[in-house]
Amino acid sequence: MIGKYDITHGIDKISEYAKDADVLYLYKIPSAMRNDLLKFAASKGLYAYIQPKLGDLILNSTEQSSIFNLPVLRYNSRDSMSVYRIEKRIFDVLGSTLMLIATIPVFIVVTILIKLDDGGSVFYTQTRFTKDRKEFKLIKFRSMRTNAEADGVARLASKDDPRITRVGNWLRKTRLDELPQFINVLKGEMSIVGPRPERPEIAIQYEESLPEFSLRLLTKAGITGYAQIYGKYNTEPYDKLQMDLMYILNQSLWEDFKLTLLTLSVLLSKESTEGIEKGNVTAAKHHEA
Repeated sequence: MIGKYDITHGIDKISEYAKDADVLYLYKIPSAMRNDLLKFAASKGLYAYIQPKLGDLILNSTEQSSIFNLPVLRYNSRDSMSVYRIEKRIFDVLGSTLMLIATIPVFIVVTILIKLDDGGSVFYTQTRFTKDRKEFKLIKFRSMRTNAEADGVARLASKDDPRITRVGNWLRKTRLDELPQFINVLKGEMSIVGPRPERPEIAIQYEESLPEFSLRLLTKAGITGYAQIYGKYNTEPYDKLQMDLMYILNQSLWEDFKLTLLTLSVLLSKESTEGIEKGNVTAAKHHEA
């Protein structure tokens, strides 16, 4: 049985509809109603798929313990991950060095193509946030006109953005515009795996309606991560934050290696590079502040 019901139907009506179901998928439901539906699923022996809330992701990284003979969950802020941080830095240095050496021919070809296209600068730098809100200059192959933000407004690229050059369109589709960021990794400003760095102006806009967005800055920014593999360029901030927290709260060297390999499978995915809707400056929907 397949059905789609929203919260306006009420918990009793939804439970009535779902009594013959085999699986429940709970998406964007208020916590109280979601808990009641989970209890209903448990009582009926149903499978349930739940879109986690931010608190759920944090709880998922807790350890069971007890205090005064009462069960409690202990949250570890992971300040003790010094060994992993050393391993991650070695992984970043080796990985970025090998990538930069292997792609020297690509750097040469892209440089020639950009110069032939409009004669402008090959590289483009932009201020971004990394761990603890530290600012750094992100390096990319230039894919837009040199005066792309002449009006002074910081905005993400939109679908069929006229600011994107002919060579830039190809660079974005193939993700080759991201290659110079391995220089940022080598300098220690970024990691190969981590939340994508946002521009300060755009990050502040997101945080106005979603203060928890700053949690992405608990770890160093990266070239790839959950949001790049399982989301898209225009994924909503809340969903992007969920995916980034899944990584931050469960990061390990094996997870970094696995995500690096998975990145290869999405490099040629058109959907993963789709821009935001025309008229927007961020990936937030119009109904968000």
